[in-house]
Amino acid sequence: MSKLQTLIAACGKPLLAIGLHNQDVEAAKRERRVAWIEIERTMGVDRCRITFTGDDAPDLVFPKPIPDELRETIEEPGWVKPDDVLASIGVE
Repeated sequence: MSKLQTLIAACGKPLLAIGLHNQDVEAAKRERRVAWIEIERTMGVDRCRITFTGDDAPDLVFPKPIPDELRETIEEPGWVKPDDVLASIGVE
């Protein structure tokens, strides 16, 4: 099972944070149920990954807290834009 599949199996399918009320997102942050989609540009090539720390508003909110052992950066081949990450998760 991939890291992404393991995360979803343990924590449930996430929702986009942008569609939630601010107080719900803040509660999710306190409960360690959030993740960020990070974009990195290296030598003109974009890559996206899911991270579990960030200063801005999070991108994803999971139904259950994310255990420490699953809080590792997740990268998949072919993730070059946030929509690729969302498609892999099944979030629209």
